[in-house]
Amino acid sequence: MHWTLALGMAFGLAWAQLSPAGEFSGHRSPVTAVAYSPDGRTLALAADLYIQLYQGYTLKRTLRGHTDTVRSLAFNSDGTLLLSGSADGTLRLWNPTSGYSVRTLPASGEIWSAGFIPDGEEVFGAGSEGKIWLWNRMGRLTRTLEAQGGWIYSAAFSPNGKTLVSGGLDGKARIWSAEGSLQSSLSSGGGIYALAFAPEGDRFAVGNRDGAVWVWGLGGELRQMLPAHRLPVSALAYGPGGVLASAGQDEKIVVWNARGQKLRGLSPGATALALAFSPDGHTLLSGGDDGRAWRWNTATGRAEGVLEPFAASVFALAYSPDGRILASGGADKTVRLWDGQGRLLRTFSGPMLALTTLAFSPDGKILAGGSQDGWIWLWEAASGKLLRQLGPHDNGAWALAFHPTLPLLVSGGGDELLKFWNPNTGRLLRDFRAHESTVLAASFSPDGQTLASAGADGTIRLWSTGGQPLRSLPPPRPGYVGQGDIVEPSHAGAVYALAYSPDGRMLASASHDNTLKLWDLRTGQELRVLRAHTNAVQKVIFSPDGKSLLSAAWDQTVRLWSLEGRLLQTLPGFSRPLYALAWSPRGILAVGSGTAARGGTISLFRLR
Repeated sequence: MHWTLALGMAFGLAWAQLSPAGEFSGHRSPVTAVAYSPDGRTLALAADLYIQLYQGYTLKRTLRGHTDTVRSLAFNSDGTLLLSGSADGTLRLWNPTSGYSVRTLPASGEIWSAGFIPDGEEVFGAGSEGKIWLWNRMGRLTRTLEAQGGWIYSAAFSPNGKTLVSGGLDGKARIWSAEGSLQSSLSSGGGIYALAFAPEGDRFAVGNRDGAVWVWGLGGELRQMLPAHRLPVSALAYGPGGVLASAGQDEKIVVWNARGQKLRGLSPGATALALAFSPDGHTLLSGGDDGRAWRWNTATGRAEGVLEPFAASVFALAYSPDGRILASGGADKTVRLWDGQGRLLRTFSGPMLALTTLAFSPDGKILAGGSQDGWIWLWEAASGKLLRQLGPHDNGAWALAFHPTLPLLVSGGGDELLKFWNPNTGRLLRDFRAHESTVLAASFSPDGQTLASAGADGTIRLWSTGGQPLRSLPPPRPGYVGQGDIVEPSHAGAVYALAYSPDGRMLASASHDNTLKLWDLRTGQELRVLRAHTNAVQKVIFSPDGKSLLSAAWDQTVRLWSLEGRLLQTLPGFSRPLYALAWSPRGILAVGSGTAARGGTISLFRLR
């Protein structure tokens, strides 16, 4: 990896530099979408922000442009265009031969499903707002369909282009005309996570959260109900001759004939998030949440080979109190413990979704991990033994903080709550609504007297150890008579991270508004704003000596700052947005990153 290091100067003195001190990798990113080109020669895989094109088992090129997870891929009928849909709220049209992005189509929400209308003149995207957007190939939005049922996870057009079916969170399969008129709504009994049209165009299959696959005719008649999986169905795909493949969170893939009879079962060893048949039907491609894409012989059921695309997100890092062990958590749902030489000591598993946050107890004996599945997992650090699960929070657990001296663990989640736990017993001590939106950060002051929390509502609030409100930052201003005080936002966007200075006098905050702020905790006033990042700042930490700050952001850089707000150094060279930083008491900085050569890397630096 090439590093560009800049020497910062302040007050006439040379500041120390961060120098590379090592790199190791292990985490992988789920393969979230797969597609075959019409001639069967090119395979497209999506992992993290990237789309990778293979011929056989040879990587030909990587397509870069999205800024969040790519969830859907589709080729047009002649293979001259590839369409991608992403959680960044855009669709992109690509030339798969050159790798160039031809056009970007913005939507107003996350995209979970995208495709070409069979005539090739229009594309569609569906997603988080319960809407389906349709554009022509020149990029003009031609119409918007509103399902009124929450998130849409999957949508597909019939082969003749006359019918559109969508399915999502409310468990209803909606049948639309191509012009956008709702024809009928069919209930599958649970949230629909996958949908596919049969090649004959007379029926479609949906997979729901109960593990069942329902096959409906276009007239609304139920053709088949297949008890396919023990856990939610994660992917569906039809192949030639009406053969249907279903995948579930039970880590199984089942292949069915057109009569609904099971032909064979496949065991990829992970949940398959995406499926695609080759045009001749001889091969089934599955993309798994373990970062692997398997090619299966449909006649024998044997795995013919595996592709392992690079790219992975390391979302969380934490050093043990003595600095000897680094814990990392990633999109692959695992926690890994490393020694100072980068040797993998052990791997913890259990969470059903990505790890979002990690924290060691003050004595280093317990490692706590929060996950997008809403649970807090407590492991014995020395053995990896699962001690207990706490929760869950609705809509994910995003923040964790151990009290420095008391048996107290605080968690924050998508349910807007702070929860106070006894980590030794698992007892919930108290919980309360702390913010108007997701709680994204929590941190105890060094003396343990104050808890700071931050949320997607852009506010920072201070609490006593018992959970009583103390103040917000900045202090509220008086409202009109009878209205009470008015809480001012701390930032112009969500606040992702907080950090106390070692002496407890300052609090640093990092925000979606691309800035960092330093706060005087004696007065509650803003001391200064640090500006240099060009995208959302995800993490901020103080150096162990309290003389400098580190920040990591979606602009793929790490920046070193003086406490006076001077930018001292910028570390570029990362290939994906950065989420995680940890500084050991021994002076080693760890950065959770991914490079083009090695995905899921953790880069180490030493302050010199």
